[in-house]
Amino acid sequence: MESEQLEALGKAFGVDFRRARPTTQRWPLRPKTQAGYGFRTTSDGVGVFAPMDAFVRQREPAKKAWARCAAALAGAEEALRAGVPGTALVISKDALYDDPDSPHANEVRRLAARAYRQLGRRLHARRVLAECSSEPIEGA
Repeated sequence: MESEQLEALGKAFGVDFRRARPTTQRWPLRPKTQAGYGFRTTSDGVGVFAPMDAFVRQREPAKKAWARCAAALAGAEEALRAGVPGTALVISKDALYDDPDSPHANEVRRLAARAYRQLGRRLHARRVLAECSSEPIEGA
């Protein structure tokens, strides 16, 4: 990648790539957000960008609390009921990344699809539902 392109990308994400170094964690990318929007990191390195009211206002629990799909089910469901689909999506994405072969993975995918729909992201909802093994895509 050309240095000018890298510099432009760095400005868009608010990162000085000349100083950024890969670690055992993720690159320190945090996109700049406009007023009223927030960004939360996820284990898959992509994160969730959504309106601030889509996330819980208090400090979110440690990611270890939902690192397994079975534990994530209750947390994601509770977040959806509370009207914070951004938080439900963070929980779902972390669990699916950290525990992809769980027998509960399809249930978590369905919760992630609900969160995507509540955020108005129907295409993402369909993509996540398509990952469910032999399950029809409904309501996406």
